[in-house]
Amino acid sequence: MNKSKTDLEEFGQYNFGNYLWIYGSPILIVVGTFGNFISILVLLRPKLRCSTTMFYLTCLSFGDLFTLYTGLLRYWIRRAFDVDVRHLSDASCKIHTFLVYVSLDFTVWVLVSVTVDRCLSVSIPFKAKLLCSLKRSFCVIGAIFLFLVLKNMHFFWNLGLVNTWEFRCDGKSEAAESFLRYIWPWIDFSTFCLIPFAIMIACNIKIIFEMISSQRKLDKHNNFYRTSRKSDSPLTNEDHSDMAIQSMTMQDTTPTNEVTPQIASTQTSHVTSRQTSRQTSQLKRQSPIRRISSLTAMLLTVNCVFLITTSPIQAFLIGEEYWFPDKTQEQIAWYNFWWAVVNMLQYINNAIHFFLYCLTGPRFRNELKSIFLRNHKIAVIKQKSGETEL
Repeated sequence: MNKSKTDLEEFGQYNFGNYLWIYGSPILIVVGTFGNFISILVLLRPKLRCSTTMFYLTCLSFGDLFTLYTGLLRYWIRRAFDVDVRHLSDASCKIHTFLVYVSLDFTVWVLVSVTVDRCLSVSIPFKAKLLCSLKRSFCVIGAIFLFLVLKNMHFFWNLGLVNTWEFRCDGKSEAAESFLRYIWPWIDFSTFCLIPFAIMIACNIKIIFEMISSQRKLDKHNNFYRTSRKSDSPLTNEDHSDMAIQSMTMQDTTPTNEVTPQIASTQTSHVTSRQTSRQTSQLKRQSPIRRISSLTAMLLTVNCVFLITTSPIQAFLIGEEYWFPDKTQEQIAWYNFWWAVVNMLQYINNAIHFFLYCLTGPRFRNELKSIFLRNHKIAVIKQKSGETEL
């Protein structure tokens, strides 16, 4: 085994893969730990924790932490200290593999849940108050966890310590090995990447459509009131009728098309007197639209990063048996290189969500600033009180 490792070190791609594991892993673990810990503190703030979206993102941060410490930490210990927790016993082989797959799947399906939650909130806002409650969100997370446990239970009877071209945690029998090599990657690809991202794409398209539709309606109303305010000429009965129809859209009234001059005058003064208040209310309505827009941008960014960083490892797991069939020294070296690259990409997704929230989430940034400003004020007050005592 040592001779084989020495031979592999002659290949530059093998050494590069090892360098990624040894030096890249602790960086991602430290960055991910800091980012997810701060995210949890921010998302649990009183202004945010009552939101179902923030609840899902809090669960995502916990899932990211668990993934980094079960998956990436194991690779770092293995390459840096030549100790693999999966090789300690059959039990550690089964349990650790099970935990890694559950944690990775959990983060993905939490992303799906938060995207569906936002889609319902934008598409059917009145029903969403009932459908997207915190109580139901807890139930959704519980159902997701149960589903993932059942999906990955097969590791407990299919995996074990075997000695093939290297001592490894692998299929215990030919049937189990065949399942893990040729069937399981497609199942995992479907539930980890294909189905979740298809749901995310469909929901985000729906959200964007609803946002554009709402913005067009708002612009139409704004243009109507802006035009009517600038007009100095007397309004005809037909003009009053058109204004009444537009007003009906905003106020749920039912005007008639046949209007007497006296009634027309009354309607004119009524519409004119309400123009300023309507425009003010419309400006207030833009605030939730902006919030939806920023939240949608955040979710789109998170979803796109997820696809970019996780699809390579899924493609690798499906194609590895076809790309590295002979297990020669050179193939093993290339295998080590690409396995390190696709895994680093995957774990980057679990380490950078905090930065994505800061980049695209105004509410998240505001709450983050308030934490540091509050701590700064406390420090200043303590300092002043200390000077007073002196």
